[in-house]
Amino acid sequence: PIPPPPGSGSKNSVGKAISEYMTKNVQFDTRKSLGELRKLIASELKVAENSFKIRRRRYAQELKDPKKSLSAYNFSPPSSVWLDSGTPLKKGEYVLKIYGELDDDIGELDEEKKEEKSGNGDETKAKTSKKQQKSKKQWGFISDLKLAGSMTMRQVKESICSIYPSGPGVKYMRLRELKVADEQVGNLYYDDKKLKQNRPGLEDFDSILVQKTAVEEVVTSDTLLINIHQWHPKQEKVSGPFELAVTKHSKINALLQTLSKISQIPSEELRIDKPMKWQLRDAKEIQRMNWNKNLRPDRQICKKPWRLKSGDNLIYKDGRIKEIIENESKNANGNTGLAYKPAPEKAIKILTLEEIEEREKRREKEALESVSQQKQSAEPKTVIPTPPPLPPAL
Repeated sequence: PIPPPPGSGSKNSVGKAISEYMTKNVQFDTRKSLGELRKLIASELKVAENSFKIRRRRYAQELKDPKKSLSAYNFSPPSSVWLDSGTPLKKGEYVLKIYGELDDDIGELDEEKKEEKSGNGDETKAKTSKKQQKSKKQWGFISDLKLAGSMTMRQVKESICSIYPSGPGVKYMRLRELKVADEQVGNLYYDDKKLKQNRPGLEDFDSILVQKTAVEEVVTSDTLLINIHQWHPKQEKVSGPFELAVTKHSKINALLQTLSKISQIPSEELRIDKPMKWQLRDAKEIQRMNWNKNLRPDRQICKKPWRLKSGDNLIYKDGRIKEIIENESKNANGNTGLAYKPAPEKAIKILTLEEIEEREKRREKEALESVSQQKQSAEPKTVIPTPPPLPPAL
């Protein structure tokens, strides 16, 4: 069995205080099952069969199926196993790591405090603190949790609530895959599938990220995740984004109703559009957007004019707040935008044969005059000296 670190004074799974690894050799037919090997190890070490876990290596996955033979686990002589103290997992059970998403508002407040303390004369420290804040992970570890692959996602969420009482709750919880090493958030866990169906390749110590949603959501295979931004005309700033789960068959009117609940803006006063990524970085481009132009509320969001798919962006604003711009103009729908004056077009003149001949003669005359002027400028000029002034009369 794997002992605790040397010098800790604690005991291993067989109840003996040791300071180094313990090795024992046994003979066993690899055609026999894992359950028979467990019985042999328990009798050799004189411990209970359910008091230790069997692994191929120290940090490898636990071997769980008692009916599976060692040859099916790719054992070949000579081989070794690692034993770890604890109750063994059954077939189809997994120990997963649960992470919770951190609140972005806390990070923003910390940045503002750092900037206030630094003052105008210490802008470098303020910039450094912003970079450090951006590089920090946006999630924190909660706990390990034992789950069965046959559990429904509602049962999984209820189990997470038991170890995460301060979390969002079952109704406002969204679960995502999390790749901690790469610091990347992966696919969604669908509510209409079981845990193992969501991730066929599920293994021990895989990570699940718990996200808090703004409204109640039911995530299925038809769900799209849309990044929602808000435009503030007075401050000329964009806030967000936050992810909103909507079905691909939902209509624009339903989306407006959902955004109205989140933003507390009446749905009839909401102005919304689909921006390009580069437009979100330029306030003037946002002001120039066609808010609600040619928008039919009965259209589906996956069709014209937006054709939304997962990862796309939407931006909305309060239509009651006017844009702060120098030159304002109104389009046909009454929306405010920047005044635009196209450059005047040059007229095209079709010449007759007589006009073409006159133009050629004029060009030849102008060419001769320019040549004569160049010759005159090249000829040396004769300078006539002026006589000295006469002396004054006596």
